[in-house]
Amino acid sequence: MVEAHFDNIRLNILNELEKAQKNIYVAVYWFTNHELFNKLSDKISTGVEVNLIIHNDYINNRDTGLPFQTLIDKGCKF
Repeated sequence: MVEAHFDNIRLNILNELEKAQKNIYVAVYWFTNHELFNKLSDKISTGVEVNLIIHNDYINNRDTGLPFQTLIDKGCKF
């Protein structure tokens, strides 16, 4: 079943990520949210496979951005 969320979007995403037991697939243009990033990192640590597609640009690659290399080092597939 597909559900649309227009309120509390971040909380809904966190709740869905928490439920994941095998795989998580994420495709977003920009990924800048530390809380969601940390949740993905935590899920990798529990053995959940995480696959991430993001846009290769300044927003995602700036020095003050998220440390995507740490996800890669844990086994995230980019």
